[in-house]
Amino acid sequence: MLLLIQKNIERSIPTRSWGWAALFVTALYALAVFQDYIEAKLKLFQFYWSESLLYNTYLFFFIPLLFAGIILSERHTSKKLLVSVGILLLFGAVCTFVHIYLFAGVFIWASELLYPIPHRFETILKSAISSYTYPTLFLYVLTPLAFRYLKKTKAAVQAVPSKAYSKVLTVRQGIRIITLQTQTIEAVTANRPYSEIAVADKTYLHNASLKTLMETLDPTVFIRVHRSALVNKHHIVLLHSRKNGDYDAVLRNGKTVRFSRHYRQNWHSLIPH
Repeated sequence: MLLLIQKNIERSIPTRSWGWAALFVTALYALAVFQDYIEAKLKLFQFYWSESLLYNTYLFFFIPLLFAGIILSERHTSKKLLVSVGILLLFGAVCTFVHIYLFAGVFIWASELLYPIPHRFETILKSAISSYTYPTLFLYVLTPLAFRYLKKTKAAVQAVPSKAYSKVLTVRQGIRIITLQTQTIEAVTANRPYSEIAVADKTYLHNASLKTLMETLDPTVFIRVHRSALVNKHHIVLLHSRKNGDYDAVLRNGKTVRFSRHYRQNWHSLIPH
């Protein structure tokens, strides 16, 4: 049973989200304590660190309860708008009730350990209800909605198919039509009105311009290194600096292609640092 619950939690909420939530709430906690300190100094009140630290622990109860609310709301969704809103409000109300009572109980338990005269449960409970009910309810209702929206947005983005780049190019050589595997292409250079495609020790002319071929070939493999050259990064065997920001690249076929510094943003990652 516990294993099933753990799997449901991991499927609904990534493990790293817990760490980010804890870090975010801890930062809010520190800011809330600091705000209490500043307010006491400005209003000439006596500031008690233990009181402020204890009162602001209210924030930490959001971590488990918000995630619990997200999981429960995902397990009990409805296509009907009114029913869905009603479920969210019910979960929000339940989480708010549990949050306030849990906070009051832990607060009294801690005050009995820290103070000779502990606080009264009724006093802390009434204070929490009057100060925190509406903001807490708002968060417990809004957060599952935001989580659903982000999840749907992520799913929609992932569902969009990535652009399919050509795995083959056809070139004409006399009366023959030759099919080239793009992975074998070492470089493409402009030779107006054609483009020269280098494969091993052979060169083929293509009717398309360099710009057109750039849209056809995978840009993560074929890097624009010069205004008139694309290079297949998998076929680079040597890079030699010209000491002016430009580089010469030696390909597997032995040919040299110049890397222009004007396109450095494209090929910068190819230079070891």
